[in-house]
Amino acid sequence: MFGDKTPPRVTDKEFKDLRGRLMSKGFDDSDLRMVELVFRRDLVDEREHFRGIDANEIEDAVSWLETHPKHHRLSGKQLEILESELKKEL
Repeated sequence: MFGDKTPPRVTDKEFKDLRGRLMSKGFDDSDLRMVELVFRRDLVDEREHFRGIDANEIEDAVSWLETHPKHHRLSGKQLEILESELKKEL
């Protein structure tokens, strides 16, 4: 619509590039699979306008991971790194 602005989003390509940076910061394949599962829906949204990960989705996902530690094995430090690296892509 007129005047609508699409918020900056991390694209699928940017997300794939991010994997290498996360590995260099201590993430292993299992950690990366978990991260991909959390963000997969945002990256493949059928509606092009909504495809990618925006700042709110990053915050929501990291918050969920922080409050549900029994559902993954990412450390608090890894969550900080993940959030920081994703936001660099915005």
